[in-house]
Amino acid sequence: MSSGRAAVVHCPDLTLALSVPASGTAPALEFARWHADDPCPVINAIMRANEAAPHLAGLARFLLPRLTSWQLASSTIKESAGDDRPFSTYFPLEQAVQQQWWSPATRRWTNTIAVDIDEAGWRPRLARLIRRGLPRPAYVVISPWKGTAHLVWILAEPLDNRDPGEARLRAGIRRGLNLELGGDPRFSNRLTKCPWHVAATSIEPTPDTPCGDPETWAAYLARGAQLTYHTEIGDLRAVTAAELLEPLLALAEERDEWLLSPRPRLNPAGAMWAPAAVSIPGVKTGQDPAKAFFGACADAVRRARTGREDAIRGIVDRTAAAWGFTVTEASREEMTGSIAAWMNTKWTGPLDGKPGTDLAVGRRQVDVGVMKGEAADSGPEALAEWCASTWTERRQAAGRRSASRIQEGHHRALVQARADLVAEGVRPTQTAIAARAGVSLSTAKRHCQHLDVRPPAPPVVGVTRSNLSLGSPVGGVPLAEPLVPKIDSSLALPSDDIAVASYAAVADRMKRRGADPEAVLPLPPQPSPVLQVAYRAALVARGGARRRQEARERKEATLVRAAARADWHVEHVGDDAAWQGRLADIVEAEAKAIQRILDSGGAPRALNRTRMSFGSIRAAEDRAMRRALGKPEPVKRKRLTKAETDAMMEEIPW
Repeated sequence: MSSGRAAVVHCPDLTLALSVPASGTAPALEFARWHADDPCPVINAIMRANEAAPHLAGLARFLLPRLTSWQLASSTIKESAGDDRPFSTYFPLEQAVQQQWWSPATRRWTNTIAVDIDEAGWRPRLARLIRRGLPRPAYVVISPWKGTAHLVWILAEPLDNRDPGEARLRAGIRRGLNLELGGDPRFSNRLTKCPWHVAATSIEPTPDTPCGDPETWAAYLARGAQLTYHTEIGDLRAVTAAELLEPLLALAEERDEWLLSPRPRLNPAGAMWAPAAVSIPGVKTGQDPAKAFFGACADAVRRARTGREDAIRGIVDRTAAAWGFTVTEASREEMTGSIAAWMNTKWTGPLDGKPGTDLAVGRRQVDVGVMKGEAADSGPEALAEWCASTWTERRQAAGRRSASRIQEGHHRALVQARADLVAEGVRPTQTAIAARAGVSLSTAKRHCQHLDVRPPAPPVVGVTRSNLSLGSPVGGVPLAEPLVPKIDSSLALPSDDIAVASYAAVADRMKRRGADPEAVLPLPPQPSPVLQVAYRAALVARGGARRRQEARERKEATLVRAAARADWHVEHVGDDAAWQGRLADIVEAEAKAIQRILDSGGAPRALNRTRMSFGSIRAAEDRAMRRALGKPEPVKRKRLTKAETDAMMEEIPW
């Protein structure tokens, strides 16, 4: 592309002119292969980026043609106001460059390597790395006032995230950059600050936060662009992964750090096989050897169930000898002290021959190693069954046992807390019990119906309505039978025990067959939760008793009507006029019932049900009339068999 001329890219129904600066020669646009047929999305994105930041035109021309037509982006990932949840989604490339955060990488391909630095003093560290051979980043996007930045390198060849080797390479580069530059290790290399995002309002200094980088702030103000971030262009070229990794490996060796995970091993077919054996036995693929050794020592100490430092020191030495691992005296003492402190403070199982306390609440009680030791203590059959189980089954069993231990600890803590509050004369509400036990209120509510802190009280006989502590007395009429409480009232107030028992007894009586509804006394002011539960149970029982009583009354009325009908039939035997009048009355009653349904706008379903009901009544009365008058029964049509039907069809002349 020559100076002063324009390169015209022809697209369907669109002609775009990309102007080139008058000085020098601009690099030609190099589109990725997926844009060969239709470069219009890239051209539109470049024009949109140039409108927002003309001084970053070179970055747009270099980076955007390498990306796909749809990119992950977001402008809400750090918002929490309102009911809308923060989210990120895929936008067309033209819209992605307008979002505040975007991702040049995709789920499968990594086009860039980025580092998230949350402090302003990153420039000296970057300069030291550049002197050691690290390529300069292609661009740096900086928050102008705080000075935090995203450093981005553009890769010449994208890394395939599905390829184990390339994923291992990418993880090593990111780990090395984070170690040397102080980057955030939780940053996933996805959403980064977008250089072309236009701020809705001008960026103002934050009074509560000092300026992190005054030079960057001054440069941002001097630029005068209405952008959210200040972008500095570095070495605008594509680098290979090897160029980034080699200096980082050299620095990691000097610091005795580990960057790359062990290389995966392939089977003869070329597919992934088991992890390759590493120099230290038992280390998982991708795990730091030092951390793996410390974990193995901690597991051995837990299986030994000891908290003595001399015993732990011996276990560390034996584990190091078995692994062939060299441990310095300082490292051994540090590991011994850390494991001993954990065993003597957080371990709740048996320790040095003493039974476990298991008093810790909300803490993981067991792990797989402990359960293996318990299986061995139970006998060879239990140990064999444990060894035959899969790893997933072991973890599930450990999780279930841990949850059970945690629930038991909560239960004991709540029981003890309520007993202490009662002994101190404090009202044992659920809130007070939860605060005393050190658990949440929701946990106390879950255990409310299962606590039993008092011995079962004997049945209360002869309780009257005047001693229920539910307001003014209404008389001294004794109840008909002893009160047998069916609702656990362990968390009820002492003054509510009798009332809870009364509600439970009333509910129990009304649940019996043939019981009539009884009156349920109202609740007193500010009742306890258990008293409210007992009151609601009594109301539910009263509703059930009322429904059963209404059903009995309907059944009795039906029997009375049937007896009256039978008496009328006997009385009017041979009276044809009376029978005709009775049938006419039934037809008239049916017409009135249908008219009422039509007047009230009833549903067709109710109309059909009424007609079917009266049809059954007419048929029954018609049969009774024929029998009373001695008329013969109508001849029922015999249902033809299949053979008779076939013979009849053959006789029909077609």
